[in-house]
Amino acid sequence: DGTIISGHRRCRAAKKAGLEAVPCELAEFAGPEEEEIVVISANKNRQKSVTQLLREAERMKEALAEQAKKRQLSKLNHSAVTEDALNPLVVPNLGTTRGAGRHIPQRVRSCVVIADALGLSKSSWLRLDSVSRAAKAGSPVAVEALLQLNQGKITINRALSMVKKSLRVKDA
Repeated sequence: DGTIISGHRRCRAAKKAGLEAVPCELAEFAGPEEEEIVVISANKNRQKSVTQLLREAERMKEALAEQAKKRQLSKLNHSAVTEDALNPLVVPNLGTTRGAGRHIPQRVRSCVVIADALGLSKSSWLRLDSVSRAAKAGSPVAVEALLQLNQGKITINRALSMVKKSLRVKDA
């Protein structure tokens, strides 16, 4: 439909420079979830606050869960093997998530996909997610850690250390 998914500024600059044609890639998406994943992945190199990263991660989790649900329904609705059932999950910059005979648990695949889309390592994403989940569970230390992360005062590792320490003190 001519919607620009990534490269808005490049397109504006080309038009301003008087170019009549701009090189681009055309893509069709299997659904809104796939489009959402591509949009988030295309913006992974932008500098973002921790709050923005967590918001994008939530959107990624929702999109990935919806894709998984659709794949499961497709398998249930078709007793014969269909083209949809054979199509692996395709993720930008990662290729397919099915390896040569390897079984990768869905949670691990999701972590890798989300981390890559956010421009984080898998371990950094898992640490940030742990702090975020603790904050959602009501930990005031985790909430403060996220605030300090947003302000650039501490690292993800320091935030996780603060949360773990508060949990150890709480259990003692």
